[in-house]
Amino acid sequence: MPLHCETPSEFFEALKDTQKALRTGELVDRESRQVIRKAIGGYHELDDAVARNCLREVDQNLKLLRTQLEQGLKDGTIAVVGTCLDLRQPALARYLDELRQSCLDDLNRVLRHAGIPPV
Repeated sequence: MPLHCETPSEFFEALKDTQKALRTGELVDRESRQVIRKAIGGYHELDDAVARNCLREVDQNLKLLRTQLEQGLKDGTIAVVGTCLDLRQPALARYLDELRQSCLDDLNRVLRHAGIPPV
């Protein structure tokens, strides 16, 4: 789904939850907040250096995506209109969509490498 079609509050929550899962190893149900799965230490504890480094990059890019979205909301280049995000600069919209897609692609690459179905 294009970034501008995302529900802002749910999208920010999904970004936070994904970062937490990567960092801590705790996958939490968004509604009940119950832990679904737990892997002690998150990506930091992975023995596979390639996977660990790739997930570190995903985490950093998710942080960058959140920061850019928050900054855009503060400076007015992004606005919440109803249940959507209005990205007022086409170049910014493309950049954020590409950054988001990069995070998904990298995460899926690690999952496939580990024999886990992609998201």
